[in-house]
This record gives sequence, structure tokens and C-alpha cells, in this order.
Amino acid sequence: MQSPAPSSGSGGLSALQVPAHVVVLMVFQKPDQVVWLIELLLRLGAAVVVHVDAKHVARFAGLPQRFAHDPRVHVLDCSVRVNWGGFSQVRATLLGVQAALDRFPSFRYLHLMSGECLPLMDFGSIGARIDTLPEDADFIESEHKPGYAWRINRYNILGEHPRNRAHWHNLAFKKLRDLQKPLPPRRNFGLDEIRIGSQWWSMRADSVRAMWEQAGDMEMFCRRFRWTRCSDEHFFQILHYRAGRVPAGSARRVRFPPGVASPAYLGLDEIRQAKAEGCLFARKVETDVARDYWQEGAGA
Repeated sequence: MQSPAPSSGSGGLSALQVPAHVVVLMVFQKPDQVVWLIELLLRLGAAVVVHVDAKHVARFAGLPQRFAHDPRVHVLDCSVRVNWGGFSQVRATLLGVQAALDRFPSFRYLHLMSGECLPLMDFGSIGARIDTLPEDADFIESEHKPGYAWRINRYNILGEHPRNRAHWHNLAFKKLRDLQKPLPPRRNFGLDEIRIGSQWWSMRADSVRAMWEQAGDMEMFCRRFRWTRCSDEHFFQILHYRAGRVPAGSARRVRFPPGVASPAYLGLDEIRQAKAEGCLFARKVETDVARDYWQEGAGA
């Protein structure tokens, strides 16, 4: 996968019709909510590239036909079997980003969302917020934490196992990791390059292209993450750093209950408060709460 060349894509849209914003939407469940969300994203001013987890394509069998006549929506016809904690999540995201670069080459902003994320305002307002940042900054969470180097410079052998969140798998993973302690670490990245953050972000097109240019041969760059644990929390952060860009936080509201690895669903009051505090998106949100938020005009 090489860095992108200029494209004449745009899927039948004229220059005046191509949205400034493209959302790469990663989905695997709740097809009714996904359809509603895509329609919302279109109304708010974005084009949408959809990646459906290959394990769940049957659930979304009608999705391509549903939006077949809208050139602003592109459902990827090839997809990845995504496993929690594995590099497959990054592979799937790269497919979506590359499709955005090819199909909507004149976009100005790119947003990575899940099917349970919710924009809290229209994309014109979101773009205006992004434009308040310095020219080399993006809304991506990225912190320098060398203590997470073990995820990157050790061989996390069981990363793509489909049961890798099971208790027995976690015990096996930790045992294999600890057996490597006497061994020298991998030399894929230096400690000064170790970055970590949420996988959900919003970036300027210039940053995305700078990252692709910095990677050079993207397939070779990906190999450096082959054994990385939870690579979706490191890949884009490290590439963003290496491209000389500046993180400005994710601008997303998320709440993790104590001791729980998955975020909680946000209530309507929490979402209203998130917008009042300047967040651009909320994660995670149930369909009825998302509908209530927009029906009451809170995002206006």
C-alpha cells in the first residue's frame, strides 16, 4: 500500500457537491442505528465511507443498496475480520481512509467514528472549530507514554485471536509477554516515539496526506506493528507524531466506569453537557438517546 496518488474520484459528485468533511464509519452491529446515523451524517454535511466488519457482513446485506443512488456514501465492498486488540482494526481503518482519499480527494477534514458515536453539531461548525487550531494541529488524543512500550516492542503473539478478551486468553497472553522480559526488545520504534490515545479522531486532509507521505511504503510501515497489542491506540498516534503534527485531544466525550475496559453509554444530559463543554462528538450513544438529542435541536 503506497502513499496515495492524486485521484479524479468523487464518485460522480461535481466539484461544488464534494463535501469538505468525510466520515470513515466503522460498524459491526445495530444496522438500524447505522442507517439512521448515516442519514444524520449526510444531513449534517458529510460524506461517509463505511467499513463493515467482515464477520458481520450478513447483518448489513441491504446497506449498499440502501444508499446506492447517493454518491456521498461509499460502502466498502472488501472488508477485514476485526478482532479486539489486534492489528485488524488498523487494517480496516486504513481501507476506509484510503477509500476516502481515492473517492473524495478534495475533502478538507476526515473523521473516524464508530456506529455508536454521535456528532454534537453540524459539520460546518465542527470545521470551524478545527480551524481555530494551529495549522499543524488536529483533534487526536496522543500522549507520550514510554511505559506502554511493551505493547509495541514485544511479541504479543495472540493479538488476533477471536477470543482474545476471554479470561483464559488474557492469562496466556500475559504469560507469553512476561517470558520475553529477559530478551532484548524489538527495534521497531524508539522510546521517544511511543504514543498512545483513543482510536477515534478528526484530522485535516493535510495531516492525513503528510502521514501517508511519512509512512512511504504503508505496507512496510504496517509490518512494524505486526505484533503490537491494541495497535489501534498507537498506530495513527505514532504516524501523526512522525509526520510532525501536533495533537489537540480527541474533542470527544467518553466515560469509562472504574475498572472497565469498555466505555459506558452516555445519557442525554451527559451529551448536552459535553456539547456545552466544547466536545464535538460523543461516544457511546444508544439510538433513542441520539434521536432525542437531535430532535430537541440540541445540536443546532
